[in-house]
Amino acid sequence: MISGFGAAGDDFSGDGGSDNLHGLGGDDLLYGGADADRVSGGLGDGTIIGGPGGGTLSGGLGADDFPCNPQEIGIDQITFYDADDRLLFVGIAPARVNAEQQGDDVKVAIGTGAQILVLGTVLDDLGRAFCLTKGGPKLIFSGRLAKNLLLAGFV
Repeated sequence: MISGFGAAGDDFSGDGGSDNLHGLGGDDLLYGGADADRVSGGLGDGTIIGGPGGGTLSGGLGADDFPCNPQEIGIDQITFYDADDRLLFVGIAPARVNAEQQGDDVKVAIGTGAQILVLGTVLDDLGRAFCLTKGGPKLIFSGRLAKNLLLAGFV
């Protein structure tokens, strides 16, 4: 298990245990590693990755990116998500991503069986979500999921 607090622009990677990583200030890259981790971006624009095994990811202030790789997503929870943040689905076809309102939260299910629960938000406030694949960005959806929701990629 790793517990770490970073200053501006630090990069942290957890190990095989349940890690607690906190970015504090600056633009941090935080990777939780295996098992159930708690990863928090803090201030600044962070890149927050839970890793395999599920975990709790917190954006904090700033525009944060949450890259989601289908091989590494268990059942993750995201807190402190706002309209400046982005969900990035790496190597996932847009048709395999589904978002639905569940009470006070948004459940994002991926065709692989993985899911992300964005706590305390509604579909219209989800912000931006992208499917990133080697084909580059191409707008293929806009509308109901959110005012700014984009699923970009190639099919």
